[in-house]
Parts: sequence; structure tokens; C-alpha cells
Amino acid sequence: MGSKDKLNILVFVPGDFDEVFVKKVLLPLSQTNGIKMYVINRPVDLVIDPLKGFKRLRKSFLNRNIRKDGVNIFLPFVLLNEVIHESLCNWCNINMKILIWQVKRLIKKEKIESQKLLLWCYHPFHWKVMEEIPAKRKIYEVYDEYCYDQKDRLRINVYNAERKMVLFSDEIICSSEKLREKFQKIVPIEKNLHLISTSADYRSFLECSVRKYSPWDIIPKPKLVILGAVRHQTDLMLVEELALKIPKVSIVFIGNVLNCKYKNKEFKRLLEEYQNIYHTGFLSYDKVIYCLRSATIGLYPAKKCRFSTYANPNRIYEYSAAGIPVVAINISRESDFPKSIVVAKYDTEFITAVETLVRNGITEHDKEELIKFAKKHSATENVKRYIEVFQNALSG
Repeated sequence: MGSKDKLNILVFVPGDFDEVFVKKVLLPLSQTNGIKMYVINRPVDLVIDPLKGFKRLRKSFLNRNIRKDGVNIFLPFVLLNEVIHESLCNWCNINMKILIWQVKRLIKKEKIESQKLLLWCYHPFHWKVMEEIPAKRKIYEVYDEYCYDQKDRLRINVYNAERKMVLFSDEIICSSEKLREKFQKIVPIEKNLHLISTSADYRSFLECSVRKYSPWDIIPKPKLVILGAVRHQTDLMLVEELALKIPKVSIVFIGNVLNCKYKNKEFKRLLEEYQNIYHTGFLSYDKVIYCLRSATIGLYPAKKCRFSTYANPNRIYEYSAAGIPVVAINISRESDFPKSIVVAKYDTEFITAVETLVRNGITEHDKEELIKFAKKHSATENVKRYIEVFQNALSG
């Protein structure tokens, strides 16, 4: 079956695109009958030194493709730009012009008809792609964690770029109910809104043995885990208050610290001053699962800002898949969250919820409800939702 007989999906992946995204979502979609998948990898890390690399621009974009089990991955050329995310919303930016030119060449070489093409974008700064490239339907999936993880100087540009993405998109996929409510107020009636949450990793559900991580076993119980990189929105002041109010618990960070001088300094201070705060650094996913299964509570301490209340973070689903209760703050509280997922409105409520769970724990029934909830939002189930969206878009 050739390209003319299939629905061709051109995906512009989010900023933290990795192999997990390919395996969990894109690969199953590419194996669906009637769908051919093309992935345009993020350009943010694929920079060329403008003093040495102009000749390389003459090389074919298609010669840089990688095929992974039916998923065609293309790595675009871009020029060196320290603030590429911020400047991509400007049509004068040469990176966006190059990206659009390369994508048009791909479409021409693969002989993809616009009536059989579906554009699927995550990044709000790719709004010009939506405007310039003809396709049957254009889908914008709102990647909530990206927006509120930026410095103040970027937020206004993110907001403006997102408004333009909404303008040039036919379908919008929201990862939280709050986001869907937000867009229901601003988008025209003819635009379709869909709700698809982030996906929990299926390996967390399996009762198989995973690699033991000895340093984790040395840390005293009860253990409160904060999974993921320490980012701009991580509320370290709230973590410090928690360490002071409940000194008997161990607060364990699993993940890297992003390159932010202020965050690095504050985080280093916490590790030096508090004996009950630990940092494992980045761990392989098998070790992460091992840690989560024996943790007492999964924490998500986020700062409040104009974007955070729309967030429905993947970590909530990963904690649930491991069967541990969750205490979060400043995120969207979804209607199907089980009672063991507590979304606090205030810092005092956050600390009180942690104290209660440390003291009382959860029942086996509550643990089963958490795992059941996570399975409902697993990649397998979400792929079914994506296929339904694509089929509706094709018939629309």
C-alpha cells in the first residue's frame, strides 16, 4: 500500500522527545492499518555552527532519516541560536524557514497528497508550520508542562505562539480538563476538542522483578519521592518547609537538575542543610520502578503561575501505576482522579495531606484503584484514543 492509499501523519514532536515516546505512542500508531508515520525530530539540540556548517545545508534532508520499525524519523538542519524556542515564533527567523522548506521537500519526494496528510504538532512555536503547509487536517496537542516551565521572559511569547497555533489548527488535543475548558471559551465552534491524558509507562504495572538499587534501600523510611528533573517550576521552598515540619520522613529527588544557576544553588543548599533530603541523580527506568514501588508517597510540588493550573503531569500517572498515593499542588485536578491522589490548593493543605498519608497510609483497595486508574491512562489505551481522533479527522 503506497503513500497515496494511506493517511500520512507528520508529527512535530515536543521538546523532550525521546525513545519512550516512539515506543509507547508512535510505533503502535505506525503499525495501524492505513497510517504511515513521519516524525520530524526536535531541532532544538541539532544545531550547526554557522561559521563551519553552511555547506552542510546543501545535503539532502531525506538522507538524514532514521527508520525505526516503521516510524520514519527525520532530523532537520537548523542554525545556531541560543534562544531558538523564543525566536521560532518570529517568521523572520531563518530556522523556521529552513524547517518549512525541508518539510515541503519531504512531502514532494514522498508524493504525499495534501488530502491524505495530517499535521500533528506539539510545540506552540511551530504555528508557522501549521499556516504554511497544506494538509487535510491540522492537530495541535497542547503540551502543558512546556508552557509553565519557562522563565518569565519567555511566557508572553509562549502565550502568543499558542494563540496562533489554535488559530491555524483544526483539531486540539488537551491533556487536562482545565485545558479543554480554557480552549472551549476561545476557539470557534468548528474546531474539535479532544481530551487525551499523558501516558503512564506499562512496565510499572507488571509484577516482575526489576533491577535492585542498593543506595535506595539505605535511605530511611518513610520515603517521599519527587520524580523527574528539578525544573524552574519546582517549589523548593515548599520542599524545605516539608522537611522542617516532618523531619522523620526522607524526601528523595530522582532526576537531573536543569541548568539554572539559582535552582542549582538553592538545591545544593537544601542537600547540605537537611539530612532528610536526598538526591539520587538520573536513574535508569528499571531502577526508578524499583524505587517507586517501595516509596510511601509520590510528590509533585509545583509553583503557582498562569500555566500551572492547566497541567496534568505524567508523573502523577507514573506514581499511580506504582500503586503509591500522590500529593500534588498547583495542577489540574481531573474528575477521574481516585481519592488517593490529593491535589492541594495551599501549602498548608499540601503538608497536612502528606502528614495524614505518612501516618495512616492507604489500603490495598486504594492501591488497586490507583493501578486501575493508571491502566486506564496507559499508552495502550491512549493509542486507541489517538486512532479515533485521526479517523474522525480523516472523515471530517
